Amino acid sequence: MSYCFNPNCQEPQNPPESLVCQNCGLPLLLNHANTSVYRGLKLIGQGGFGRTFLAVDESQPLKPRCAIKQFFALNSNFVTPEIKAKLINSEVEQLQRLDSHPGIPKFLGYLEQDGNHYLIQEFIDGVNLAEELAETGNFDEAKIRQVLQSILSVLDFIHSQQVIHRDIKPENIIRRRSDDQLILVDFGAAKFVTGANLAQTGTVIGSPKYAAPEQVFGKASFSSDIYGLGVTCIFLLTGTDPFELYSFAEDRWVWQDYLPSPVSSSLSRILDKMISRAINQRYQSAAAVMADLETGLISVANNENTLLATVANQPSNVILSISKTGLQPQPDKWNCILDLETNIFSPGYTTIDLSADGKILAIAGRDCAEVWRLDTQTLVSSFEVRNAKISMSSDGQILVSNNIVLQETDGPGTKVWHIPSKNLIRGLETNLLVSQSMSLSPDCRTLAFGGVGGRIHIWDLSTGKRLHKISGHRGWFKFFPAVHSLIYLPKSVRMPELTALLEINKTTIQPSASNQLLASASFDKTIKIWDIDTGKLLRTFSHPSTTIAVTPDGKMLVSGSSDKTIKFWDLYSGELVRTFSVPGMVSKIVISPDGQTLVAGGGDNKEGAMLVILDIVTGNILANLEGHQTRVCGLKMSSDGKVLVSQGGKVEVNSNSQLKIWQLY
Repeated sequence: MSYCFNPNCQEPQNPPESLVCQNCGLPLLLNHANTSVYRGLKLIGQGGFGRTFLAVDESQPLKPRCAIKQFFALNSNFVTPEIKAKLINSEVEQLQRLDSHPGIPKFLGYLEQDGNHYLIQEFIDGVNLAEELAETGNFDEAKIRQVLQSILSVLDFIHSQQVIHRDIKPENIIRRRSDDQLILVDFGAAKFVTGANLAQTGTVIGSPKYAAPEQVFGKASFSSDIYGLGVTCIFLLTGTDPFELYSFAEDRWVWQDYLPSPVSSSLSRILDKMISRAINQRYQSAAAVMADLETGLISVANNENTLLATVANQPSNVILSISKTGLQPQPDKWNCILDLETNIFSPGYTTIDLSADGKILAIAGRDCAEVWRLDTQTLVSSFEVRNAKISMSSDGQILVSNNIVLQETDGPGTKVWHIPSKNLIRGLETNLLVSQSMSLSPDCRTLAFGGVGGRIHIWDLSTGKRLHKISGHRGWFKFFPAVHSLIYLPKSVRMPELTALLEINKTTIQPSASNQLLASASFDKTIKIWDIDTGKLLRTFSHPSTTIAVTPDGKMLVSGSSDKTIKFWDLYSGELVRTFSVPGMVSKIVISPDGQTLVAGGGDNKEGAMLVILDIVTGNILANLEGHQTRVCGLKMSSDGKVLVSQGGKVEVNSNSQLKIWQLY
């Protein structure tokens, strides 16, 4: 078949040997410098600036195939004459300059005929990566690394020639059938840059889904191509539209939440740095990306002796990168013995818990909860949950998850699991939209969690019945929880003693059957003490807080705040006893079992992470534990005070959350 090049022809298909179109009457052959004669065979692509045809050169005996790109005529509504002329001249110049690289199609010529302009290139017989994704499914890590290695080599070359491609996307990367080599095509949007025009605002060109933010404003740079390649890779990994992979509400990439299977932490970091929206946090050269890709570690990760621990044949979304620090133990010093990086974390829905002996760690994220043995780095159990908060029994045998319930098939809102057998022991029909805090009583008899509107729910796990629904805190709005922390007080806090000490408030308290009290802290700037059995409010502390703890002897309530202070309150009198200042905003605190030291974690994106050990009497900082690069948002300590788990936030947009395991020697 012959295909008419006339963009206005309504019936472009013609018999194979025709010389003129039977529909519009225009010639079907293109003549180039009296040396080549090209016949179009079929249309293989079309965009806003032109069309691409599969063609043959009939002037040669073997009639080799080629690709012909036709720019729309000057009177087209798609583009002004000025822009069109610039595009044509640009692509001709780029192809002549760049076609020596094996990853770029050979440039064969340029011609003008019947008011249309044509570029002739080597035809790449293959499928583009978007087509390959549709045919074979999501790419795995090995295929993504091949894409990166191949296309980064091309980008390194064209950037050395001062050319920016400006339209990196799956459709412009073709896998050649003959040798599987990846070829970068369509240099129509490419730009030749000099020191003078690199900073100038130019034409906004590219595909919105893959274009870097600065490119949208006409400020494309070499790193814009790196951004486009990174977005291409996360699309190929997830099979999800790039617009869906970015959370505009949170202003961050969420691509790892869409992965069907995990990728290594090193690749995750590389991709996250490639797609950083901030230019100064993005790779500045293709060579830098290739260097990190070859080593398998991003340049900012300087830990030595890193190994990848995965559990074979387990449906795990967790990847543990275990770093042996090589530090020699020192007496009474905290040493980081393990670095863990996991892909299952989701901002706002991440919980960790630690068994009393410090050997079992539970982690929950967007769509799963997992339990690991830290001493052997092995996965014990995995549970399907949805944006769950979790709490684990002190012996590491029972796990409670509180899930967001979106539909009936999700089952009960709260589930109680037996960790070793993975069996569901009980389901509680809590079905809350959001739960920000949850706590399991030490005897595993009751469960408390903060629900919608600032209410606190107390459930009896033995019967599966709700004991109390307490409306003691003020919610931010109807369907958002105000309770950020819930903790059970030690049994040493006796009801009769509390009753006597509250006489000044004329409060009559009857002893609790279980003698168990609960402390709740809220964003409404109050901390409240409750009787579990009656649901009665015993005391209110009025002070802003972000986290709370209780000393092991049950005498002091400790609160941390974003004002960089830690306050100690007499639990019985309600008086403020002392205030300590710390270097950063406080997110979490834990107190050692002997009541001698306190660990405070926090910080912010501006000042960085804070993780300090304080003397609980003097407030002096005994140690500053370094290693987290962003805010510490989770802390757990073993019952002997020898093991500490700290959870850090994201290093970069959508990077993995960090867990560090510390041991006191």
